Amino acid sequence: EVISLLKDIRQVTSRLVLATIRTIEEGGRVAVGPDTYLDHLKAMCESGCIDLVDIELTKGNSCVTQCVYAAHANDVVAIISKHDFNETPDNYTMKKYLRKMDDLGGDILKLAVMPHNKADVIRVLEVTDEVNNDVEPLLITISMGYLGSITRVSGESYGSVMTFATIGKESAPGQIPLEQMIRTLRTLHND
Repeated sequence: EVISLLKDIRQVTSRLVLATIRTIEEGGRVAVGPDTYLDHLKAMCESGCIDLVDIELTKGNSCVTQCVYAAHANDVVAIISKHDFNETPDNYTMKKYLRKMDDLGGDILKLAVMPHNKADVIRVLEVTDEVNNDVEPLLITISMGYLGSITRVSGESYGSVMTFATIGKESAPGQIPLEQMIRTLRTLHND
C-alpha cells in the first residue's frame, strides 16, 4: 500500500518527496522491529518514488548503516534523525547524537528536542552553529513546541537547512501551518 501511495504521489508532483516510517520510539504510531523497519525502508528506497528518506537513529547502528546503504544505492538522500519529546538533552549529548549520525553516513543529520525553557531553545541553536562548523553533512535542528517555534523559522541562521510545516494536523508539537510559514519566511527573507 505504501509503495502504491508513493507511486501516486510521484505522478502528481515534481517536488522532492521525503519518506519515513515514524515509530512509537520517535513519536509516531507504529511499533516496528529493526528487521521489518529495514525491509520497508529498503522497499521505499528501491521504489524510485522518493528523493529523501528519514532513518531513525534509535533503530541501532547495524540497521541504520544498512538503511543508509540502501538509500545511497538508490540515489536517495539519507537523513538520520533523533527525536526527544521529553526534554532538551545537555549540549554534549546533542553533539554526540549529531556526530554519531555523521559517523553512520547520514547526508543530513536531524535532531528534534523538547524545550522546557528559553535557555533550552538557545542551546539548540548554539549546538547547531557549533556542529555545523565541525561536520560535512547538512543539519536539521528543531526545538519543538510553542517555545521552540522560533527555531522553525530562524534555524537557517545557525545552519539548519530545512524546516517543517503542516497542512493539517501537526505531526510534531509546534509545527507552523504552511501558509503562515510561507508568509513568515518571505518576511524574513524580504521576498
